[in-house]
Amino acid sequence: LSGTTCVRIEDCGCSVESGRYYMNGESFYTSTCDRHCDCFNGQLLCSDAGCRANEKCGADEDGRMKCLLPTSSCKETPIRKNIKLPPSCGVRYVDVGACPSVTCPSSNIFDTRCCGVVDRRMEEVDCGNGETISVSKVTRCGCSQCIKQTITVTGKVYGLAADGSEISLSHGIVFRNNRSAATTDVNGKFTLNVDSDVDRLVLTFVDRFSRLMTTTKILEFKRLGGAIHHNIRVPRKKEVTQFVSSERGNFRPTSNGRNSVLTVMIEPNSYFRKSGVSYNGRVRSSITYIDPRDVSSYLAAPSDLRTDDGRVMRSYGMFELDFRDFQNLELDVRNIRINMLASEVGVLSEQRQMRLWSLNPLNGLWYDEGEMSLVSSAEGMILTANVALVQTRRLLNIDVAAPETCYTKVRAYGSDAFNIWDQVSYVLVDAVFKEVSQNRWRNFGSALTLPESGGCMRVFCDVADSNIYSATFTASLNAEKSLDAATSSGQDPSIIGVSENGLSLINYRRSDDGGVSHDTTSFTINMPRNNSATHSVGPFYRDQFDCLTAPVTHDHFRFSLKASALYEFNTIPIDENNIFFTWQNTPLIWWPRPSQFRSCYIKVKIVGTASPLVVESKNTVGTRHDILGQLYGIREDSSISNGVESAACIEFKCSGVSLDQQMDRTMVEITPRGSCTRGAVKTLLSTYHSERNSVAEQLSTGSYRMFAPADPLGHNYGIYTVTTSDPITSKQLSKGRCMAGTSSTTSTVMQVDDNMAVTFNCNH
Repeated sequence: LSGTTCVRIEDCGCSVESGRYYMNGESFYTSTCDRHCDCFNGQLLCSDAGCRANEKCGADEDGRMKCLLPTSSCKETPIRKNIKLPPSCGVRYVDVGACPSVTCPSSNIFDTRCCGVVDRRMEEVDCGNGETISVSKVTRCGCSQCIKQTITVTGKVYGLAADGSEISLSHGIVFRNNRSAATTDVNGKFTLNVDSDVDRLVLTFVDRFSRLMTTTKILEFKRLGGAIHHNIRVPRKKEVTQFVSSERGNFRPTSNGRNSVLTVMIEPNSYFRKSGVSYNGRVRSSITYIDPRDVSSYLAAPSDLRTDDGRVMRSYGMFELDFRDFQNLELDVRNIRINMLASEVGVLSEQRQMRLWSLNPLNGLWYDEGEMSLVSSAEGMILTANVALVQTRRLLNIDVAAPETCYTKVRAYGSDAFNIWDQVSYVLVDAVFKEVSQNRWRNFGSALTLPESGGCMRVFCDVADSNIYSATFTASLNAEKSLDAATSSGQDPSIIGVSENGLSLINYRRSDDGGVSHDTTSFTINMPRNNSATHSVGPFYRDQFDCLTAPVTHDHFRFSLKASALYEFNTIPIDENNIFFTWQNTPLIWWPRPSQFRSCYIKVKIVGTASPLVVESKNTVGTRHDILGQLYGIREDSSISNGVESAACIEFKCSGVSLDQQMDRTMVEITPRGSCTRGAVKTLLSTYHSERNSVAEQLSTGSYRMFAPADPLGHNYGIYTVTTSDPITSKQLSKGRCMAGTSSTTSTVMQVDDNMAVTFNCNH
């Protein structure tokens, strides 16, 4: 018997020492998850394994050991999910339910199953004004085959010139695992796909023209699928100086005209070619220094300041050593001494903990190169270190590694009501940690908020005094929307999200606290003392797994989306930031195919008033007979005024073929709110519909109706269409082109007079 099945002897499975039996083809982890084994033809084939940093080894529902993700299980009963109904409806919110964004247990690691919608029903909501609106409600969840997920990372790489203007990394190379993974375009932009089994995305950016420093960055990405965009700043490379190899080198790097806190000394004749042969001749050197006293320089700093054994670091400065011969070939350097004045170390206890570290560009981790000894000199007490060889790791860092690492919980919400059911996925939370007395940064990091879970930020928790270090947090969505931090006015725990006892330890304050600034997008706390840093109910935790699995009722810090005129309603609710777990195969879904996402925008001009107006697009089934006239969704946004007139870029549902191979031409109705009359329609757009016998009946002079074009029209029609593998990226590009009024470039500034589809004449 193999399990409960009678098989031939050669088809028997494997027995292990614990007495457990595994059938042929099954796989499992050992008791500590440090080994993964496959049962193949009665023999065990095992290899080294181990859990990722955010996982914990434990037993699943069947008692099998595996690396458990910090998520809830897939229960049949949906979790609560409220959506906002259109403004015309008297009911503001309705609970439509949702399924947890989790993978399901499986004995086969190659057969990943996901929690998703099994049953749903259409529900009519009485708006109280004689109207009803239909919405799909999830009634049962279950495990099924996962939708094929595409993980994409896009970015724009740039540095800053002396005058503050941007220097794009034009035609640069993006390395991953020592291989070219992508190249940047003329504007410094790149795109690359990421495999689902990647634990840590480490990219190195190289400037072919040597204007910007070669920089290694650790980038967050959506592990459950989807695209994320990063604005990536890298340091400007220091200008080249020349000297003879037989001379003693004595360098004091500068940053923004300010001398660094360190000196670099190199003995004569210490330069070697890659072959190991000594080099004699003229040397071209460039030492780029990243100065923590410049509080914004952390934005360009490499890596995420973590040691190879996982400890958090506190930096006193980074510097890149670049030495070359006159043919521009790299030279290795031996016999280097690094000195730093001990008086620069504001925290006296750290003087004897200081060490020199080098960055490994393959994994983005820092490796110990030796201690910084405290010695007496003519300049006073200095910290000094000797480096025998600078070769492949050319970026050095003077740091103290914190002996303890903790995690703090941050959540993002759709509004400042901070409703549990209104959490926002994949918000990028950034933090910078500063030494209060010296006003310089010591560490930085970032984390993404996960579906229903929030984000966990790595922090140090070995602080002896809560007045030594502060941490400032900011949050953004899709690299373009800054979120508001919870207000510190009144120190209300129900708003900030942290209990009164916790607030008393951290001095929470938002950036507008005191009325000096109107900025509301960040908050600052003092890092609590080590004996009071962590608590079983947050917001600080000793263990990352405990932080990620902490319920929403625990203490946590909060951000919320800013109030906006943009409104989106879908009959089939969907989270575009978490598209692959919330997509449903039904004809009324806004995005008919999960493999490609085509977004469409129409440009509308408002004349007769300088005031901005809200413009609506109502999208219904236009030609498919079995669901004719039913609602896909509604979009609203405000027009943008130039002081005389205004324009709006409004999304509408593209026409297309659904997964059941049924074609529909969406009926789109564009209506400005106000006393408006339809004016001119773009001639090319009218001709397009006329030639295809797709002219829509105009039911009102205050609106414009059309069948959504089946073709990907461009700016000459006032229609802007983009297709990508991710809905967020598709919409950003399409709307950006619409605002620019061209199909070739994007803009965040509305060009009111360029290439609109329809004009409305509106009264004040």
